[in-house]
Amino acid sequence: MYKKFLEPTQTNINTNSSKTSENWTKESFCDYLKHVITRINPKLANHINDTSKSIFDIGFDSLHAVQLRNELHSYFPSIPMNFVYEHSSIDSMVKELITKTDQINNDPKHYKLTESLIDKYANRMSKDVFMNQSNEKKSSDRVVLVTGANGSLGSWIILNLLKDKSVKKVYCLYRGENKNRIIKEYEQRHQPTDIFYENASRIVLLNNMNLSDEQLGQDINTYNELCRELTDIVHSAYRMDVSVIDGF
Repeated sequence: MYKKFLEPTQTNINTNSSKTSENWTKESFCDYLKHVITRINPKLANHINDTSKSIFDIGFDSLHAVQLRNELHSYFPSIPMNFVYEHSSIDSMVKELITKTDQINNDPKHYKLTESLIDKYANRMSKDVFMNQSNEKKSSDRVVLVTGANGSLGSWIILNLLKDKSVKKVYCLYRGENKNRIIKEYEQRHQPTDIFYENASRIVLLNNMNLSDEQLGQDINTYNELCRELTDIVHSAYRMDVSVIDGF
C-alpha cells in the first residue's frame, strides 16, 4: 500500500498523455497544477484561485505534498522530494517548473546546472563562519529554534524542551500566517496548549516560515535576534539549509 502511494505511476496522471513539459506555457502549467491539487484534495476547489498563496495555508498537508510531488515527478524525473515545501504556492511552482523546462531544453545533460551548484556551495564554504567560531554560549542557557513546530514530531519536541530547565527560550518556526493555527493543531492532537501561556517568556511563535528565504521568512530584526541568541537548531520540518543563518 505504501509503495503504491509513495512511488509515482503514469496511471495516476489524469491529463493528456501526449503533452510533454517542454511545450507547456505558464498558463497551462497553472491550470495543470490547479487540476492536480483539487483532485488530490477536492475541498480546495473554492480556495485555489489565489495562486500566490501557500497551498499549506488553505488545507494541504504533508501527505498531499507527497502525492503532488509524485504527479510532477512523472514529467520531471529529477524533481526533489522537498519541491512542494520549497515552492508552496502555485505561482512559485510554475516559475520553478518553467525554469527547469528551460534548463532541460538548453542544457540537456545538466552541465551548466552542475557547474552553478558547485560554484554556489564553494562560495558558501569560503564564507562559512561556523567552523571558525568559538562557542561562547553557556550550555546551561540554551536557546533553541524548532522548525515544523506545528507538526506531530515538532510539537512533541517543544513539549519536552520546555520541561528542560537548561532551555532558556524556544523559538517555534512554522508555515502559515495565522499564529493561532499552531494552538488549534495542538488541541486536535489532544496536546496541552497551556504551555503557550504558562511559558510565555520562554516560547516565541514565528510564523511565515520560508526555508528557501535568506531570512527564513522573518523580518530583519527577528532574523538578527535569532543570529544573536540561538545555540541549537532542531529541524523537524522538511530540508533546511542552515548555511543561510550566520552569527551563531
